[in-house]
This record gives sequence, C-alpha cells and structure tokens, in this order.
Amino acid sequence: MNSQEYLKSKNLRKEEPDEIIIDIDDRTEHGVKCYMATGINLVNAGYWIEVWYADGMKEPHIHIKNIGGLSDLTQEEGTTYRKLFLQKFIPKEFWKNKRVNDDLGEIPDYSMCEKYEDKFHPIAEENKPHHKYKTLKTLRSEFNKNYQNALDLEIYEQVKNQLSTKNTTREITGDELYKKIASKISIFHIADLFGLTPTGKRLRECPFHADTKPSLSLNEQEGIFRCFGCKVSGNIIKFYALLKQLNPKFKIK
Repeated sequence: MNSQEYLKSKNLRKEEPDEIIIDIDDRTEHGVKCYMATGINLVNAGYWIEVWYADGMKEPHIHIKNIGGLSDLTQEEGTTYRKLFLQKFIPKEFWKNKRVNDDLGEIPDYSMCEKYEDKFHPIAEENKPHHKYKTLKTLRSEFNKNYQNALDLEIYEQVKNQLSTKNTTREITGDELYKKIASKISIFHIADLFGLTPTGKRLRECPFHADTKPSLSLNEQEGIFRCFGCKVSGNIIKFYALLKQLNPKFKIK
C-alpha cells in the first residue's frame, strides 16, 4: 500500500498546495475565542473561508482554498508564507508558545505550514468520518463565497525579506517574486480598484504627485509602473505598497 492509499484508507488527504488550513489546538474557552476572532479577521479581510468540524474536534478547522499564486511558491517560500499568514490573522493575545497537553496546544499551530514528505501535511477528509473521532466532518459555515482568494502582497514582501536575509548562498531577487505576483494579479486591476481613471491603454493620473495630465504608465505584462512626471517607478509590489501608504484601508478584492 502506497502513502496515498494509506491516507485514503484513514479518511485523510494532503493539504493542497494552494490552500491554508488553520487549526486552533485548544479545547478551552481560550481556544473558542481565538477561533472566533481569527475567523472574523479573515472575513473582514475579504477571504472566502470554509469552517469544517467533526464532533470531538478541539475547534473547527478554517480552510482557505484556491489562493491564487500560492502554489507557485517554492517549498521554503510556501512554508514561510503560511507561518506569516497565521501570525497576521491569529490575534497575538491568544498566542501560546508551549503545548501543555492534548487539550492545550500551542497557538499558532505551525504544523500545518510544513511540507509532509513530497506533498503537504495530512488533514482529515471532508464529508467523511474523522480518522480520530469517528464522527462525520461537515461544512458548518462558509463566508465570502463570491470572493476570489489571492496572495497577500504585504505578507509576500515579508517572505522576500526574511528569506533574502536568511539565505546567504542564494540571493532571492525581486524579479523572482514580483513576476509571480504579476502573472496572477493585474497591475491595471490594482489601479482600477484604487480609482485611477484610465486614459488610453496604459496611462493614469499619477496619485503620487499633483498630476496635471496623465503621466503614470502601467505595464501589465511586466507588472511595473513609471511616472514621467515625478519619476517614481517600480514593480507591482512597490506600486501596491505606495497606494497603501496613501490609503491604509485599500486592499485587493
């Protein structure tokens, strides 16, 4: 019996390369509040989430599926991204560094962030009896179903910074990172969401200076921008970051 057959026989599957699963490993009231607060943070951030539960589980699992661009990351990038994602959306007041017992695990639980063998960590399969509790794992709630999940550019920038500092044998260039984002997210779309009215095919009025005529040029294929007025330029990550400085509430839907 190979590993895939073994997992199936136990009603397990492997975490998909484009999904993140959040498991709050705590049966106490502390864990309940943590799960609720984390779910609220994700919903408010515009994520399409599914809440799965089987009787006996500590807390429901939160599944964030079909995250555009996540499967394109390397193993190290994907692990780092998942850990930073948990750190961003699980409120810090609920964090616990040490596991006490089966009812009181550590928070955040990073075990779901690590790769398992050649694929991802095993997870109880949906709509089948849980391998441990023997009760049916069912979908209890679903939020923002019509939203499209995508990489968080701010977390992605942190991944780049962390790995470039950590990895002294291989330099991780900005080209490697922003081109992956540009292949999944249109720089035109970001400009449109911010309210930059298009003029012609590529031009917008530049929001970074008092633009008297459209002088901001966008290149969708390359994922770069340049203003011929104030001379600001860069890639899609810098473009999004600068727009966030102008309006901290701005986000990609």
